[in-house]
Order: sequence, then structure tokens, then C-alpha cells
Amino acid sequence: MASSSLSVNSKGKGPHIQDMKLEDNNGNIAFTGTTVNLTCKSQDWHVQNIFLKDGSPIKEGDGKHYEFFHMPDEENNVKIANLEIKNVTMEDAGNYTCYAILSALSSKATFHLIVVNISQACNPGYYCPPGSMHPIPCPSGTYQPNMGQSSALACKQCPDVMINNLNKPDHINTPALNFTDCLAVNNSNQPTKKDGPPTSKSLTSTEIIILIVAGVLGMSVITLVFYCVAKRKRWLSHSSRTTKQYDPEFLTL
Repeated sequence: MASSSLSVNSKGKGPHIQDMKLEDNNGNIAFTGTTVNLTCKSQDWHVQNIFLKDGSPIKEGDGKHYEFFHMPDEENNVKIANLEIKNVTMEDAGNYTCYAILSALSSKATFHLIVVNISQACNPGYYCPPGSMHPIPCPSGTYQPNMGQSSALACKQCPDVMINNLNKPDHINTPALNFTDCLAVNNSNQPTKKDGPPTSKSLTSTEIIILIVAGVLGMSVITLVFYCVAKRKRWLSHSSRTTKQYDPEFLTL
């Protein structure tokens, strides 16, 4: 959560500062290499604003990476003063104070900015490009064993591309931290390989009965087919030719 405090002049007659915060950020953390905008919103659009860091005035053009934007809104009678910090470094952490000044009266608001070194916060299995807000997981089929990597080139290809390529979306892929994790993570859905020759499988009694019945039926079919073919070829019928019998009484010399 943001760590900020709002204080006004003791007489309560100075311009009112509505809020001071990081734009598009609900907290008070900035990452190294990023650009952040610290906004200070005042109630009166006529106010003049200045920023201080740890009690010292911030100026443009002093060799730093600061830039001011002043956006008065006459219609709504508000003014937004924006302090842009480019390419945030660890030195940018600290207390930032916004002063709203009008007719010799002033109010101030203070915001505490925390800076996190993104490279140190980038764990193995991830890489953190300069300016990124969050670590990026290495793609499926790769592993990354080192801290503080800034490029996707740090994600090393797993040895067996075919085994490790599961076509899973990267956002549900568990980043592999080293070689062994790579195999364990990416090979989780692959069939386990066993060393040595395949072992024989004993048949159950049901399988034996099925094999016997299939054998008997097969022999019966073969016998029936052979019978039909033989019948068609007249292998099993008597010859149609008859042998003429001669009676000895009718034989003449």
C-alpha cells in the first residue's frame, strides 16, 4: 500500500491538496529501469507547485531524469502537477514532497517511494527485461538456472525438444530452474520409458478360453470352405462314366 502523508499549513488557509500518488499504480513501489509518474492534485487551478526529494528541490535540466508537467483544469478548478521519473534507479527511492503555493500560503503532501531492483528480484526460471514491471517466465521446453537475467536468451533449450514440447500455454507452464527440473516439469505427461527388453505378459483364464473358441471356430470355417470347394469340383462324387458289363452267354467265338 502507498505510504504517504498529507499535511497542510497550521492556519488551514492554504490551497488544498487532494492526493499525491503514483499514476496507474495503487502502491508506492517502482522497479528499476521503468518510468513512473508521481502526481499531485490540488484543489485550485491557480496554484504553483514545486517538488522536493528528501528535503531538496527537484529541478529539470540538472542532469537527472526528471520532467515536470503542469495540467491546470479551469473548468473543474483543479490542477495536476506531474513529476515524471525516467529510467528509475535505486537512488530514486525516498520521500517526495509536493508543495501547492497560492498567495503566499502553501500546503504540502509527502509520498514515500520504494524502489526494487528488478534484476535482483528476478528469480531462476524467469527473465526481466529492462523497464519490465514483472518477471517473465521462460517458455515451455526451456530452463533458466540463474538470478537476475534480463533477456529471453538466458532461457536454455531443454535437451530433448520432442519430449519437452507439450504445446502448453506459457502462462500455465511451471518454469524449469535447472536441467533436472526441466525434464521433470516438461516430461510429466509423457509415457515412462523402461530400460531392458519387454517382459512377457501372462494370459488370464478368460483370454485362454477366448483363444480356444476362436481356434475351433477358425478350423470349422476352414473345413466348411474346403468341403464346398471339393463338392464343386466333384472330388467327393462318383464318376458319371459307367463300365459296361458283358454277359459270357452272349459272347461268341
